Amino acid sequence: MNDKDNICFICGLERELFDRKSDEGFINHTTHEHNMWNYVFYIAYLYNKDPSEFNGVETYIWKKNSI
Repeated sequence: MNDKDNICFICGLERELFDRKSDEGFINHTTHEHNMWNYVFYIAYLYNKDPSEFNGVETYIWKKNSI
């Protein structure tokens, strides 16, 4: 629970860093810049898309995730 509340799921940086060095803060970072649900939805989108219709970025992400 501590990690969930204090570490960014995407980049792994700690809350203290954002709260100390950013005007926006940790909450803004995890809700706007690195919202984990956006990543989950994107992977689900790729999973449901025909791989023959992927663009370059989609192909790259698909291969990186080994879905």
